[in-house]
Amino acid sequence: LSTMPTQPLNPRYRFDTFVISHANRVAHAAALSVAEAPGQSYNPLFIHGGTGVGKTHLLHAIGQYALETRPGIQVSYTTTEQFVTRFIAAIRHQNKEQREAFKRYFRSIDLLLLDDVQFLSGKGASTQDELFFTFNALHESGKQVVLTSDCAPAEIAQLEEKLKSRFSWGLITEMEPPDHAGRVAILRKRAAAERLSLDLPVLDEIAERVATNVRELEGVLTRIIGLGSLTGRPIDVDLCREVLDRWVDVGGGGELTIDRIQRAVCDHFDVTQEDLVGSRRSNDIARPRQIAMYLSRVLLGAPSTQIGQRFGGRDHSTVLHAERKIDSLIQEDREVSDLIERLAVALRQGSVGGVREHR
Repeated sequence: LSTMPTQPLNPRYRFDTFVISHANRVAHAAALSVAEAPGQSYNPLFIHGGTGVGKTHLLHAIGQYALETRPGIQVSYTTTEQFVTRFIAAIRHQNKEQREAFKRYFRSIDLLLLDDVQFLSGKGASTQDELFFTFNALHESGKQVVLTSDCAPAEIAQLEEKLKSRFSWGLITEMEPPDHAGRVAILRKRAAAERLSLDLPVLDEIAERVATNVRELEGVLTRIIGLGSLTGRPIDVDLCREVLDRWVDVGGGGELTIDRIQRAVCDHFDVTQEDLVGSRRSNDIARPRQIAMYLSRVLLGAPSTQIGQRFGGRDHSTVLHAERKIDSLIQEDREVSDLIERLAVALRQGSVGGVREHR
């Protein structure tokens, strides 16, 4: 099973760390219902919404809850990218044993948690057929399937109708960005996890000015907490405004678009926009391309399909890989983290020329 396309569940993503609001209440209730009784309600459960609204959090929470309350249950969390990649590898080498092992694994599990199924868009018939037959085998045997996507099944381009039909058999529910009250609740819970108690005016100030997605909201709070810790200053409204004035758009650069992000990254790395969206894969082009894709996801919340189209017609796998790669680098490399923050601030303020790479 170690060779199967499955990932460990993130212990931070649980139901008790998920903040419920009107924007996600239905999705949360459905997810909890599925976790409590897999295969007995909402099968499949299809959750869709923009980036950073908590879809993956709910997938992991379902898996954690099921494992804790049902000893012996077989749970598999995987991204669609991994599912497709491993299946293609099995058939590419005409390895019948590997292909049969792939089928046995996925058709014998009790709970399949499949993330980012919009990645199936445009994939070959054999790949889509494999998921179709896997879905049928699990559903017919009363096993639970939960899927997430950045759009509803009917809106996934180049997805076979039979899969759109199967994905629509159960409950389809949308998660929206949190409203102001929801953002305050998220900030309060995140601060509590850091053993901090922040005053309501501080939470209000952040929630009022960061309204894109949960990921960016938490990122701003992390920077505020970090600045307070480094300088020994109390986390008050003044400190928040200092960070927010750097991070949040102050109206200097016009509408933020993918094109503007591309031009900013090109200017910073001294590469051409033609190269950025072109076919070259050398590191001096690939890294700026990944950063531009990442910023398009985080700052705009743009669907991976739209981003892929604007970067030379690339597919979901490239965009999702870029997002995960830069996310990982931000955690591991302070220079990358600082660069992403400076670019984000400059883009919001319309001053991208100030962070150009010196070569």
